[in-house]
Amino acid sequence: MKIHCANHAVKNYGKALYKIRNDTSVAASGRKLLTAKNIKVLQDIAMKVLYINAHGLVEDLKVDLLNGPNHVYNDHSKCKQIYCENVGDKENSKILELKNTGALDRLVAKGHQLIDNETNNRAELYMSILCKFNAGKRLNLTQRGSFETRANISGLRYNNGIGWQSDTWKQITSTSPGEHFKKYVTKEDIVEIEVHTKGQWDNPRYIMERKGRLTASRFGEEE
Repeated sequence: MKIHCANHAVKNYGKALYKIRNDTSVAASGRKLLTAKNIKVLQDIAMKVLYINAHGLVEDLKVDLLNGPNHVYNDHSKCKQIYCENVGDKENSKILELKNTGALDRLVAKGHQLIDNETNNRAELYMSILCKFNAGKRLNLTQRGSFETRANISGLRYNNGIGWQSDTWKQITSTSPGEHFKKYVTKEDIVEIEVHTKGQWDNPRYIMERKGRLTASRFGEEE
């Protein structure tokens, strides 16, 4: 069974709500309730419900997802104490003005694929690291194992952090890296440069550190 990313599912839920807000066929009284703030709250309660029901019963997850709009618009008759402090309270409820317009249908239908509350954050982090090593996808790296090598290096960087070069050197050679190697790849230097080059082109330190470095945007330039 395919597992859906909870983050993307909730993001798409928000997009559906914005479409409803801009749909003139929906009653104006209901669309007025879909402010940017309320849409954010609706997404937040959906994410919270996914977290609470993780690895539980799919039917419970679907019930709580469907109750999200009721909770946000002050109808707490079906809420649960685990995510609501006003269980049973229906005073000032506005849910009748915002009838079910279908925004939740797709999210609820994927309940069985969202029950584990999984995300693809780790995959996206790895791919962002890989993009740094393959020059921003600007080169043909499919020959002679070049892309595979960069993918393996990205895995080392992902698993071992910013000190992956030294750790890998020691594992392969059983010796400590030399003076020049350590000079440019120490964890302390990397962290220090990261902190003091924020702002990029508005930061003189960034411009200085960038000089002499091989970057994706300068790759292939002639000096």
